[in-house]
Amino acid sequence: LVTIKSAVRQKHAWELELSRGRITWKVGDRVLAQYKQGKYYPGQITSINRVNDKEDSFDVAFNDGDKEKGLSLSQLQELKPQTRAFKPGISTDIILISTE
Repeated sequence: LVTIKSAVRQKHAWELELSRGRITWKVGDRVLAQYKQGKYYPGQITSINRVNDKEDSFDVAFNDGDKEKGLSLSQLQELKPQTRAFKPGISTDIILISTE
């Protein structure tokens, strides 16, 4: 479980100190975001909207085409690269995708 220790608004991003390190989220970043108050799915931050002096909301476009507006920081999670175990003797095609 990763918890947010602190969150600091920067000009066009949020810098978060998490229980296991520090990350910054900005428009275009890939995240796991909560969909319809339920499960978390991969998507991309499309907009950061000012709610008040201390809080913003995030709009996210999910990989399947759905969109969610007005998400809070607590509804976003860091998207970790997936790793897969390969068995010896099995051939596979590997496609590398840049996240930058």
